[in-house]
Amino acid sequence: GDPIVHLARYYESPTFGLSLCGECAFEGVSIHASPGASFVAEGSSALVVRDATVAPAPGRYHSTNADGVFVLDARVGPTVHGSRLVAIGDDGIIVKTRSGVCTRQVGESYTLSGIGLPRPGDVMRVWTPTATSGLPAASATVLSAAGPASAPTVSFAEPLDGIACDATSLWANDNLTGPGFRIADSTIASRRFGVLCMARDGVIEHNAFVDNPAAAVLLINDDDYDDPKEARMGWMPRNVTIVHNAFVNNSRCATDPWHTGTAPSLLGVVATAVVGPHAGQPAPFRRLTYRGVRRVTVADNRFDGWFRGLAI
Repeated sequence: GDPIVHLARYYESPTFGLSLCGECAFEGVSIHASPGASFVAEGSSALVVRDATVAPAPGRYHSTNADGVFVLDARVGPTVHGSRLVAIGDDGIIVKTRSGVCTRQVGESYTLSGIGLPRPGDVMRVWTPTATSGLPAASATVLSAAGPASAPTVSFAEPLDGIACDATSLWANDNLTGPGFRIADSTIASRRFGVLCMARDGVIEHNAFVDNPAAAVLLINDDDYDDPKEARMGWMPRNVTIVHNAFVNNSRCATDPWHTGTAPSLLGVVATAVVGPHAGQPAPFRRLTYRGVRRVTVADNRFDGWFRGLAI
């Protein structure tokens, strides 16, 4: 008698899609179905989703086929307030950035692919997936950047000693990690994670996380570890405050090691881990528990039933 829903996902068609926009707001919007995600903002800062509803229409079990709110490469993080995101086909809310690689070095100039065009003053983090520390191998401030966004040539105010210009190191722009994000006064019930957070300097407060089958809040440095070709590993989220939330019946089940990981710290309701060295198919990426996680506050939350691991 249990209902079974088959996802018919088509990634190119969110209900609302933004690219290279700023300060866009959606208020009082109701979404009952979509072949992809509900709200997608790529390279778009200060998105606001307020008093929105993503929920099945009467007589249906399922709403959209992908994420509720997906934000990638934001200089100012999103605000999701007073909204209801339930019965959706993937994660409730994602805030993240992408990483790229160095393809050419001439003196102190680096040609970078996959990160867009950084601005002078941006801070670039260089991260090595095979390192076990979970910390950046180097950090440097952008002095200048020129050329196409697909392959800019970047120089830095500080030398990057010991950093190889090859695919062994991944480069991430720390200014595009969604700083200042706020998720508040909302109800979130997803197919996987409630909030998948790869962002920094933000607040998750006064929300109800109900029946998210995996972690309700997952702090991690990458979520595309199920396919090494798509992996966007980078600097861990930090300065995140998680307060005054209600967590009800979360962490009910696991999918597979690629999505749930091997670290015990991923099995809880509020969970965290660093994606580490990868041994190639079919072995998943290792999870390095708490390495690299800094300044996370979890306080005054209510945990009412969970099924795997610890509450935190």
